[in-house]
Amino acid sequence: MTRPARRSWLVAGAAALVVVLVGGRWLALETAERAWAASVPAGHVYVVGHDIARLVSGLILLLAVVWGTGNVFFVYRAIGSVQLPRRLGDLEIVEAVPQRVLLGGTLASGLAFGFLLALGTGDWWMAARLAARPPRFGLADPLLHRDLGYYVGELPWLEHLHGLLLLASVSATLLVGLLYLGMGSLRFRRWLPHASAHARGHLGLLLAATALALAWGAALDPAETVAGLHGAVDRAALEVRLPAAPPVTAFALAATLALAQTRLERLAFGADSLVERPPPAWPTAEAAVTAWPLWDPGRVGAATARRASELLGPRSEVAGIALSAHGPSGGRATWLVAAMPDLDALARTQPAPRWPDIHRGAWARAGPPLVAIEADSGLRFAPVATHDSSTWFGPGFREFALAAPDSWPSLHASGIPLTGSWRRTALAWALQSPELTRRDTDGLLLLWRRDVVERLQRLAPFATFDAPAPLLVEGTLWWVSYGYLEAEAFPLVRRVEWQERPVRYLRAGLLGTVSAGTGETLLYLAPGADSLAAAWARILEPLVRPTDSLPAALRSQLPYPRQAFRIAAALLAPPRPDSTAWQPRPREPFEILAPGTDGSRDPRTWTAQGFETGTQREFAALMAATIGPRGPELFAWRLSPAVRLPSLLVGSPQPPTAPGELRLWNVGGGLLSEQALFNEPTPGGPPAGIDTVFLTWSERRGQGPTPWAALRDLLAGGRGDRFAADTSLAGRWEEARHLAAQADAALAAGDLEAFGRYYHQLRQLLEQSRRALAPAPAPR
Repeated sequence: MTRPARRSWLVAGAAALVVVLVGGRWLALETAERAWAASVPAGHVYVVGHDIARLVSGLILLLAVVWGTGNVFFVYRAIGSVQLPRRLGDLEIVEAVPQRVLLGGTLASGLAFGFLLALGTGDWWMAARLAARPPRFGLADPLLHRDLGYYVGELPWLEHLHGLLLLASVSATLLVGLLYLGMGSLRFRRWLPHASAHARGHLGLLLAATALALAWGAALDPAETVAGLHGAVDRAALEVRLPAAPPVTAFALAATLALAQTRLERLAFGADSLVERPPPAWPTAEAAVTAWPLWDPGRVGAATARRASELLGPRSEVAGIALSAHGPSGGRATWLVAAMPDLDALARTQPAPRWPDIHRGAWARAGPPLVAIEADSGLRFAPVATHDSSTWFGPGFREFALAAPDSWPSLHASGIPLTGSWRRTALAWALQSPELTRRDTDGLLLLWRRDVVERLQRLAPFATFDAPAPLLVEGTLWWVSYGYLEAEAFPLVRRVEWQERPVRYLRAGLLGTVSAGTGETLLYLAPGADSLAAAWARILEPLVRPTDSLPAALRSQLPYPRQAFRIAAALLAPPRPDSTAWQPRPREPFEILAPGTDGSRDPRTWTAQGFETGTQREFAALMAATIGPRGPELFAWRLSPAVRLPSLLVGSPQPPTAPGELRLWNVGGGLLSEQALFNEPTPGGPPAGIDTVFLTWSERRGQGPTPWAALRDLLAGGRGDRFAADTSLAGRWEEARHLAAQADAALAAGDLEAFGRYYHQLRQLLEQSRRALAPAPAPR
């Protein structure tokens, strides 16, 4: 075989190998994706969306390649010949480049130019699908009188197309101009350009395309200005950018912005249900203290983690914690704790676990959930009877798992049967796990994408799903996660930073639910979903189900979207730079159990945030939110006259104590606060527990080692003219002086009962101060 023939065979073999590897990988991924879609209800919608994404991306890539190749080829047509010098010994020979080589280089450079243009357009298909069926809010902006759906549905797609046209025309003009300049078809004489007829016509077309892109940008400019894409919307921006700026007067603009901005901001960030009135009140302090939690998810998780092997089983850790309003606690606050495999311990395990241990054994699943019931001084853990004895899906389930269909019949719907040599090979290729092709895996069920957020994100990539929360519904553990829809453009709305990117529209539009035991995955329109979410639901029907199809038992336990609540709380606080500005108290939103708005005796889980103002720590407002029977309910409560909030509670290093979460609520029309001081655990010491509970109700306060003792102290009227406990040194000294004066006055009046009560409180305060301030004993 001659050398040219051998070279041709090598090139053909290399090309065939590339085709087999790239094509085989693509075919394997397609097979795996379609097999996974078959394990999800209405998974064919996912397949259609996958195909549309590939179609839109392919069309954009095709247009970019045709544009780039066409422009470079047009330059190639103007080239007569290209000669390159070549030295052979002492002789210099000039050789002409063959036309086929020159044509191949031209096509290759055009392809490269097109691929570079198409970079970053992989997710444009979502904007294209939404623009084809845009939402309609039925509400117009007050300046351009466009429906709000234009700004979140059509404008993003037009922005993408405009940006692509402008980039393509400008970059092609520069590239072609440089090529003509190098060929000599374009020269500058006395700073004036001189071009050949061919180059002049080509550059003229490119400059016309650039002018068209600039004109299109000018047409989009008013909508971009109103949407906030050019900065804050003020009078100066409108006068410069709006075509009808002269008729806009200062008074009309001020009135428009004042009336519309608050309404549009609440609509954009899901706070349109906000009402200025108190949330439903507990009738008595006894009822509130009985139901309120003292612990928080972080402390419950830490207490569970210290006994993880005992409570959750070996090789398990905490996956999620949620406050439950329907726990088996006899009225006490209950926390639902769900488990997941401790995959981080794999690297520390000796000997290293084998492949079957990770994907089929105890590392592949976790045990059922448990409840942590708040007792007087600590937590009491109890198992929960569920329909499923193991947890296969949840946050932190990063590895795929294999299950025998006869041992786990509930997994048939969500598992991918490992049948057929090609399916097993395709899944093994996609998961980079050749063990799936072994004969002993034949007939098993493959559980893939078991992490809740990853699973939901695959089905609805246009949404951003929050950390999931566990809910126990009729003996089944479900993971629920809100999917947020965002947009950078929305009229007359301030920009908010969310996950390190600016947004002017953010709402919880979707609700994803995943069964922890079976993997059943369902998407719903979230309660209170707006027109944008409804438009996506129409596009993805029947993958996204209507809100009315949510089971009643699940809907009654839904938490309020936490990210939406944070933004709503930030919108409530008036921006003031002086000392009267509102400050959040506590620093983070808290969860609490309180009556619902439907008059039911069963409490609901509420998310709340308090605010204080001034140097006297006066109560400014309480924002509270829940998912009620009619959808999201948001309340803003302000007290008149104002009351003072409790002083800051601080811990001590010896013995170690730390303050818990401060909770505030409406009790009988007054502000009740509750906060605990916790004993921090030490190595080898007792578990964490409650040291002291502090209560305030309007101007009364009480404290004690348990909630009931603090409540008795509160209702007895002790220190009714004082405010909350200040655990700083100065605060304790002032409190001790006040108690001593009260005890002395009671003794002088002959009231021995009051003297005994004040004396007992003084001894308690001095004992706490001694424990907090005494230095640790030096080692002997």
